[in-house]
Amino acid sequence: MAVVIAETRTAATAGAAAIEVEWEDLPLVDTIDAALAPGAPLVHPENRLDTNAYYHLRIRKGDPDFGFALAYAVVDEVYEVPHQEHAYLQPEAGTAYIDEEGRVTIEIGGQWTSEDREQVAHVLGLPEDRVRIIYKAIGGAFGGKEDMSIQIA
Repeated sequence: MAVVIAETRTAATAGAAAIEVEWEDLPLVDTIDAALAPGAPLVHPENRLDTNAYYHLRIRKGDPDFGFALAYAVVDEVYEVPHQEHAYLQPEAGTAYIDEEGRVTIEIGGQWTSEDREQVAHVLGLPEDRVRIIYKAIGGAFGGKEDMSIQIA
């Protein structure tokens, strides 16, 4: 992630143009089985888990074998569906600045202004009234802009 902080729009544009991106090729992990295989690259190595499964809850209740024996039919199959992105049309982008009243002001697309304000204020150690979130004309997000992304950068 890159962040440009500038005093003018011209300086911000020049700063953004000066950013050089370095890419690192990482191993491809494109299925759940590959992600859960022994030795798979860890998504969050900082969690100090030896697996990409963040949480696994086994529920033991009743007698499954008895239930299967009584069932008219038992279907034992694996079904997979591809990941589906939230397909909103507006790209994730925003502008943050200190406004004329000294507030941190963030112009961005999102779904929940009060939650964005609360979380940004918390991260910056500011009272909520010192943070202003402005949503410009936006289209649907279908839950895809509920999480913090650009706001917190």
